[in-house]
Amino acid sequence: NIKIKNAYNDCLDLSAGSYYITNGEFTKCGDKGISVGEKSYLNAKNIILNSSNIGLSVKDLSKAIVDKSNFKENKICIESIQKKQEFGGGLALMKNLNCNSTNIIDKQSTLKIKNEF
Repeated sequence: NIKIKNAYNDCLDLSAGSYYITNGEFTKCGDKGISVGEKSYLNAKNIILNSSNIGLSVKDLSKAIVDKSNFKENKICIESIQKKQEFGGGLALMKNLNCNSTNIIDKQSTLKIKNEF
């Protein structure tokens, strides 16, 4: 369980590892609510991402599987991209997604939104 509010940059920056979040709330993050990069794996449930530039960023051969997410007042809900040329794109798999903004996906990356994976 994790709760972060009023961070000046990313609220949670994950890199080169495996991470599991059961309940998370990320509010007023200066840049990203959750940043997943450099071959990381994130499995998360019950995530709230509010009032940030980007709610969830998955990049550089990382994979995020998220069940029950709620995005409010973010400029971008989800971005799935390749940021560094030595890596590939990102993979975001979302279940039970509530998003009131846009998503960004580049040609090397994937965003799947389904009821079941």
